[in-house]
Amino acid sequence: MKPLTLLLILLLFSPEFVMATDQRETALGIQYGNGFLLAHREELNYLEAGRFQTIGFNYEWRKRGEEPWHSHFAYPASGFFASYTSFGNWETLGYKLTAGPYVRFPLFFQNGVAGMHLKLAGGASWLEKPFEPQENPRNLAIGTHLNVYVKAQLEFTYRLLNNWEATAGISFNHFSNGSYKKPNKGINYTLLELGLLKVFNPKEVVPYEMPISQKSNFTSILLSGSLRSPHINSDSQFGVLTFQASYNYWISKKFYLSGGADLVYNAANRREAEIRNRNPNARWINYQIGLYGGVAMNYGPSTLFFNKGYSVFSEDITTAGIYHRLGYRRSLSDHFFVHAGIFSNYFKANFMDIGIGINLSS
Repeated sequence: MKPLTLLLILLLFSPEFVMATDQRETALGIQYGNGFLLAHREELNYLEAGRFQTIGFNYEWRKRGEEPWHSHFAYPASGFFASYTSFGNWETLGYKLTAGPYVRFPLFFQNGVAGMHLKLAGGASWLEKPFEPQENPRNLAIGTHLNVYVKAQLEFTYRLLNNWEATAGISFNHFSNGSYKKPNKGINYTLLELGLLKVFNPKEVVPYEMPISQKSNFTSILLSGSLRSPHINSDSQFGVLTFQASYNYWISKKFYLSGGADLVYNAANRREAEIRNRNPNARWINYQIGLYGGVAMNYGPSTLFFNKGYSVFSEDITTAGIYHRLGYRRSLSDHFFVHAGIFSNYFKANFMDIGIGINLSS
């Protein structure tokens, strides 16, 4: 029971929990999930995973019209979760502890009693038994204890008597280390989840009556960095730097389109080419230049984005062609924002980056 005790302590004493214990409408819940591995690579069959089981706690605060963007998303909720997961294979994987924030967007059937929601979550996961060449060679999926976790869930809620709500849903879950250390195949799994929520301080929705100003198109500049492992046989990490310039065009109150250029310096490319005996002496092998287009969803100070691009210059075969960037950004002020994301080539993670950027009005 020690992992569950730790999860409850993390939840109760987290800053998000403390900040949310005011007179806003909030909810405290518990969930149980049961599911299975989605083996997207043949090597993952060696995990011999059984039934995946998860138990978790969450605390959320609900938006009721205090700001104009609440009504744009039909009054969503945001919160903090912590969970414990077993994989049905104690020898190879052990267990996983996960914690992080989430946001829950209403979709339809919002009649005050029942509703369908889209829940998006992200955070950090600690895996008990990652790959070790001698002690645990069968885990070819994850090479580190600490990993990044993301989740997308379709969730149905039903309000019971006395401010209790029941939930049921299906979720897709993924965790990996963003190629910080190989192997990094990642683990994907799906869960059927059931939950129970206790609602505190229920509030009526208050329509926001102030006029909403038109959003201005803007230009963004981003600087980010990362560390990347070139190969499973290498214990070293190499630096990655990126520069991005983009123009962003609002198409609604929620979404904007983005287009621009990425410049990437990836010092791991040359070392990987040496290990694989693949033209390591190319002069510009560590550089990549790409052009991209994308879409982003903005809710309050937060933004989720997805970009798809093409490398117009690359001397390394692993970074040539199509690439993707997706992640999260949060505004620090009217101009500055922080960034966390994944850079992938053909949906294979190349590196995970964090950075800071500036928005300039057009």
